[in-house]
Amino acid sequence: CIAKNLTQIHFYNNMSGPKGCEAFESIMEKCTENKLTDIRFSSTRARAGGSTHITTALKSLAESGNLEHVTRLDLADNTFSDESVNTDLATALKSCSKLTYINLRDCCIANEGMKRVCNALKVSGAKLTHLDVSGNDLTASGARSVAKLVASLNSTIVEFSAEENEMTSRGVKKIVDVINSQTLEKIVMNQNEFGDIAGRAILDMVSENRVPNLTRIELNEGSFTEDVVGELVECFGDKLPEMDDNDEDTEHDADLDDEEEESEDEDDAPETADRDVDDLAGALSQVQV
Repeated sequence: CIAKNLTQIHFYNNMSGPKGCEAFESIMEKCTENKLTDIRFSSTRARAGGSTHITTALKSLAESGNLEHVTRLDLADNTFSDESVNTDLATALKSCSKLTYINLRDCCIANEGMKRVCNALKVSGAKLTHLDVSGNDLTASGARSVAKLVASLNSTIVEFSAEENEMTSRGVKKIVDVINSQTLEKIVMNQNEFGDIAGRAILDMVSENRVPNLTRIELNEGSFTEDVVGELVECFGDKLPEMDDNDEDTEHDADLDDEEEESEDEDDAPETADRDVDDLAGALSQVQV
């Protein structure tokens, strides 16, 4: 079977549906020589049922040690909304330590699924240069998970995309505040229900020289006021495409309240508690009896 010798497998822009996904899974199951470096399965009208076959195959390959050399993974336009499906995806990603490119655009992952995925990528230690999490129904809570991942990639990330979500200014700011990268060249954050709060954070990022090599940033379909639009245009010049769909009358930032912020603070509590315990244990270890 030639499948065991494959280094690259691409199947995309087809109308295979769930049955085609099942067939693709059977091919993947035979890639047993740990030679795969490049996997693309995208835009196949897989829907939820078909997408299950993809994550099952990836998890199986990971458990048999056959994803260790994968550097490129494109799974755009699948449906990973079910908890079991995005959990299997996260399990697979933990084994992809050499991954540099991942495209998860339009995968319906949502906040909790994205938390699993981002944690898995951090565990893998993958030095990503390209990360796309656009179109995944992410709110400010999901942005928090993405921000933690991005913070770990500051030394390698070249292109970052998270457009067509619902992160709001609060979520966008969470991500922008952790960016401090000499390698980052492109940021795409269009259509994220953001306004001046996000705009100011982005301007601060530049004034603090945290993206010295940025060549392009996309911020269309927000609700920046005229003053902030002017500052962004002056700051970025040709690096910023026209924001012709900016709607300053929408005032996305006016809808922000403390409810989600409070819930996110609660989410932080376990981490804070763990750090406190670790600090206490460290201090006790220094006590001489």
